[in-house]
Amino acid sequence: MSSKDDTFEDLTKFANVIQNQLSSKIISLRSDHGGEFVNHRFENYCDELGISHNFSCPRTPQQNGVVARENRVLEKLARTMINKMNLPKYFWADAINTACHV
Repeated sequence: MSSKDDTFEDLTKFANVIQNQLSSKIISLRSDHGGEFVNHRFENYCDELGISHNFSCPRTPQQNGVVARENRVLEKLARTMINKMNLPKYFWADAINTACHV
């Protein structure tokens, strides 16, 4: 993104791609209270699609640490699976998906 103003358009494109590729529906979205997420366009979009929009607690950067740890665990599991099975790196998304499922 060139600026935060592009957040809504980029998110809607991303959501459409994900929902079409995975043949599933986005049911929940978590974000901070940034102005790019708290506006009528974003709220209407989530309401139309039935997406529950949850916000992290204001002034609690500790929550970012929890997410960062969870992402590191997923990355480590995916890296281990790829290395153990001698798979090419283009299987990275599938390995992350499998690690998340497990």
